Amino acid sequence: MKRYSIGILILCVVGGMLIGCNSIFSGGKSWVAKIDNKKITITEFDAVFREISSGMTQTDFPQRYSKGELRNYVVNELIRLKLVFEDAKKSGFLADTEWKYLIEQTTIDAIAQYYIVNTYMDDIIITETDINDWYARNQALLAGYAVAEAMTLASNYVRMEKVQEKIEALVNDLKNEMKVERNQKALQPLKDGEKVSAGEWIAKIDGRPMSRQAFITIINKYVEEGSIEQLGKNDPDLADFDPTNPDDRLVFLDKMIETRLAYLKAQKDGFFNDPAHKAMIRFTRENTISQLYLAHKFGDIVLTDEDVIAFAERYRKLEPAINTMMKDGLSADEIQRLRPYAEQFELNEKMENYIDDLRLAHRIERNPDAYRSQNTAGKTPMTSANE
Repeated sequence: MKRYSIGILILCVVGGMLIGCNSIFSGGKSWVAKIDNKKITITEFDAVFREISSGMTQTDFPQRYSKGELRNYVVNELIRLKLVFEDAKKSGFLADTEWKYLIEQTTIDAIAQYYIVNTYMDDIIITETDINDWYARNQALLAGYAVAEAMTLASNYVRMEKVQEKIEALVNDLKNEMKVERNQKALQPLKDGEKVSAGEWIAKIDGRPMSRQAFITIINKYVEEGSIEQLGKNDPDLADFDPTNPDDRLVFLDKMIETRLAYLKAQKDGFFNDPAHKAMIRFTRENTISQLYLAHKFGDIVLTDEDVIAFAERYRKLEPAINTMMKDGLSADEIQRLRPYAEQFELNEKMENYIDDLRLAHRIERNPDAYRSQNTAGKTPMTSANE
């Protein structure tokens, strides 16, 4: 079974944070694409372009794309994001009580980390050695990804770890500035038939309550989605996390409190008042919702042994290692080794088919001169019914 892991999704959100926001193109009111006349602005494009470009530089990947190709890639990704986000809204996903609390918390997590990265990035140094070491230790976690994609994810993991260290340092200071209260009794799991009282809180920050119902729902959602193990991989403090253990639940709560402290600090500093930051916060929220919606839509991938063998047959000519395995037939152990790759392929294929269907269902219009050059005056947009 292949879970579209919430842990991985949150990482993708964190990995999508940018470093600088000021527009490098003219025409701040211009747009790079429209979906059914809804604009993707040059400000939003520029924010994402800067982050991906900077991330590639840090991980020694700039050779993979020319600047023109990278700009096209960013526009493509923004179009994909908007298509999925609008589909999520249309489906009623945002109002789903089983997901709304997780949407809120993961959005806070991502924005808090964006604030830390943007404010304290000069103190966060990621070296090629850091990335290679992490990759060497965690290759099994990245099974099913091409090497370039795996290295990019490794870079994001390393960045996330270093951002987490910075958050912890900041939180230690914020704990002296803001009053934090915890409702220890509310940490206990609900008994059979027990319900959460209206307005019951599990923690307060400067008097602002955190709902016990939200806390319980978030933990339950991690359990349902099979992402508990991923929590430990993302954060050593949550290794071997037992959702029924009050001590472990306290650690989980403290992680939620930490990012909320950083989020409130950003609000207090007026960080969200900057127009460029507002654009990125909107992007972060939509990206978070879109990724969680994909987790909901493609929750389980279940393959039989025959499916894995068919995958191996399909790729034996492209992968020498698979071809070697296939010469004498796949053993049970070899099928299990290949299963994560086959599941990842199946997941990617289902997602691409879904997004292709969304493209065909909407009118997509591009304005390539807005993102390929600094002079957008007098240019004619390019229109396509399906991108």
